[in-house]
Amino acid sequence: MQYQEFQPIPALRSYVNCFWTLEDRVPIGQYAPKIERILPDGQMEVIFHLGGRFLQKDQGVERAQARSFLYGQLHQYLDLIPSADAKIIAVRFRPYGLFPFVSLSPKEFQAQQISLLDLFGRSGQELEEQVNEAPSISSAVHIIEAFLLRQLAKCSRPDPLIVHVSDIISQNGGIGDIKDIIRSYKISPRHFQRKFLEVTGTKPKTLARIARLQKAIRLVQHQPFSTLTDVSLAAGYFDQAHFNRDFKRFAGQSPRQFFLQQNELNEQFTGS
Repeated sequence: MQYQEFQPIPALRSYVNCFWTLEDRVPIGQYAPKIERILPDGQMEVIFHLGGRFLQKDQGVERAQARSFLYGQLHQYLDLIPSADAKIIAVRFRPYGLFPFVSLSPKEFQAQQISLLDLFGRSGQELEEQVNEAPSISSAVHIIEAFLLRQLAKCSRPDPLIVHVSDIISQNGGIGDIKDIIRSYKISPRHFQRKFLEVTGTKPKTLARIARLQKAIRLVQHQPFSTLTDVSLAAGYFDQAHFNRDFKRFAGQSPRQFFLQQNELNEQFTGS
C-alpha cells in the first residue's frame, strides 16, 4: 500500500492541510478483504476513487462508496474494506478549511457522505469527470486546485477567532483551557460555540477530545511505553478512565483492543 502526501499551492494552504494519494494493487488470488478502522481526526476530506471503490460497513451491512464524495466531520469510527485495486486522490481540509469553499455550513453534513453534485452543483460533477480523466496524479491535483481557487473567490472566509482557536487545539493536541481564550476575546461562550460549529461542523470540546486521542495514537506509533497509563498521561489525559472513555467513544474499543489490532490505513493517516 503506497501512501503519499502533497502540499497544496500557497493560496490554498490556509485551508487545505494536504492532498494525499493511496495506491494498492493486490493479485486476485492473494486478495483477502480486511476491515480497516478509521478514527475521527477533525478534518473533512473530499475523496476521489480512481480505482476500485472501498466498501463501507455500517451496522453489519456492506456497501460500496460513491466514486467521489465529501466526508463530513466524523464523530465516531468508520469501518472500511479496501479494494484490491485501490487508487485514491483526496483533499484533506483543516478543521475550518472547507467552510470558504461551500455555500452550506459544515454542520449540515456531520458524519455524512455528500456527493460533489450536491455539494457544488453541476461544477462538482464536472470536477469528478475531469479528475477521473486526468492523465496523471499531478495533473489531477492541479485540476482540483484550480477548482478550489474558483470556489474560494465566491464564498466567505472563516472568522479569524475560529481559525485561531482551532489551530491552538490542533497544535496543542487538545490540551488547554479553551474558555480562557474565549474570555480574552470578550465573546459569550454560547455565541462562540455556535459560530465554531457553523464553521467546523463540530464543537470545540469535541475537536479537543479528538486531537488528544490522535496525539495518543501518534505517541504509541513513535515511541515505546511500558503501560497504557503512561500513554494516557503523556497525551494529556487527566487519568486512565478519561483515556478509556474517549477511546470507547471514538474508536468503539478499549485502548488495548485498538492497539492490538493492525489498522494500516489509520496508521497512514494519523499525524497528518
